[in-house]
Amino acid sequence: MMSRVRNQHTTPNCYLKTFGDTFWVYDKENKCWSEKKIHRKKISVIYDWYEHPDYEVNEVENFLGGVENDWARKGRDFLLSHLTNDSYILSEEDKLITAKFIWIQMSRTQCAFQIIEEGIGNFNNFLYNNGALNDEDFPDYKKLSLDLLIRDFDEGVEKLIDLFNWEVLKTSDSMHRFIISDNPILKIGSGHLSSNYIINLILAPQFAIRLSMKNNDNTSFLYDNVKNISYKTVLYYNRLQIHESLKEIYITTNRERSFVEKCLTKYPEALDINRKRTTLTEYYNPNTNSSLLVSGVRKPKISSK
Repeated sequence: MMSRVRNQHTTPNCYLKTFGDTFWVYDKENKCWSEKKIHRKKISVIYDWYEHPDYEVNEVENFLGGVENDWARKGRDFLLSHLTNDSYILSEEDKLITAKFIWIQMSRTQCAFQIIEEGIGNFNNFLYNNGALNDEDFPDYKKLSLDLLIRDFDEGVEKLIDLFNWEVLKTSDSMHRFIISDNPILKIGSGHLSSNYIINLILAPQFAIRLSMKNNDNTSFLYDNVKNISYKTVLYYNRLQIHESLKEIYITTNRERSFVEKCLTKYPEALDINRKRTTLTEYYNPNTNSSLLVSGVRKPKISSK
């Protein structure tokens, strides 16, 4: 008989490993740090998170494990070994393996499940309040979330590859590194798959992958490469990571700890774990100098030169 996996990761161990073995964990719900550093295998874990009567025992866990293993063996290490070369161009295999990982990470977290419930739930509540929906007609939001994760997987991966331009963001400033949380995928834009929709995966302490919707002219020749960014851009993404996290933020240094504390003091709305998550971000164009508020975090002025 198959042994059931009960402690299930929403941010996988193979991903956390790129950033360190142990982390200080900030608990946004209790507004405090962990008393000591915690090993990566023991963070971002929820009991029976992927279990559902319509899915076999460990079905979701095994599916995610397959994608994670491919990412760890073929994707992450291969990319990181090549991205020190600024002229490196992302291959189609790079994109495929990474797109699979991005899709599961966009769909598996508590934030992802919450967005499903908010988006569909708001409409269903409207129907219910107007007598067009009965109690028994309300959908099973967890099943919808798992269906998006697994049954829409191939279609989702295809869209990430075909509809988006890909860039690698690189910082050579070792003092300013990317930080991560229990919601490591940043989604920026005014609407899902709209022309200004951007997806960011923090890849490693000094690398991130940015996917932006292709324009009608399909100028993909400008992308697929490594782009050096300033420390201000790193700080901007870190503020977003703090804001978009649901319950936990993971850091490895005292410098990062101080940065998190300053951000939470300046932007206390980021501590509200029950806030609506479907309208968090406004349009963000990294190539403009305009100063916008995104999720309550002011965007730094970035030179377009």
